Amino acid sequence: MSKFATWLTAIGAFFSPSWEIREEQEGAESSFCIYRRLFGRVTFVERWATLRTAGARLAELRGKVPAGKSVPADRIARAMAADVSEESATSPGARAYRGNRAREVLENESYAWAFNSLKTEIIESWQNAPAQDPQGRETLWLSLKLLDKIQFNLQTRLEMGKLAQLELEHRAKLTKEEAAWLS
Repeated sequence: MSKFATWLTAIGAFFSPSWEIREEQEGAESSFCIYRRLFGRVTFVERWATLRTAGARLAELRGKVPAGKSVPADRIARAMAADVSEESATSPGARAYRGNRAREVLENESYAWAFNSLKTEIIESWQNAPAQDPQGRETLWLSLKLLDKIQFNLQTRLEMGKLAQLELEHRAKLTKEEAAWLS
């Protein structure tokens, strides 16, 4: 049974994004770059001139005060003033962002392969488990339900993100119409 727990832990770490800010030198100028690690890859996201703006943007991306590897967390915290507002987790922009991240996961070939192979392995183990091991069968059943819940959660975030994007587009349209009406 520990094999499945290990698999679930590895899958969770593989699909959970992590962020960091790195200070990079370009000649005499230094800049602060945001990188994202997801699916075992490190991807450049954005470049900022100051640590404060990079930290503020990272707070928006992560939804909390960031901690980087190359730039110490206390330095980022000092650079970010108290007046930097974080985007609310319930704002349409945040929901649209999370929906896009869920779409990336659901459309990823590696995720589909890992999900399907793990689900198949759990079902086969459950079918082949001896009747004298009700606790083992129960653990396999719970693992299968947890896997389905992960998929459902991602699908729900995707749908909520689509609705939030529609809300943002509708608000932009209303703002544009209001400005045209007032002028």
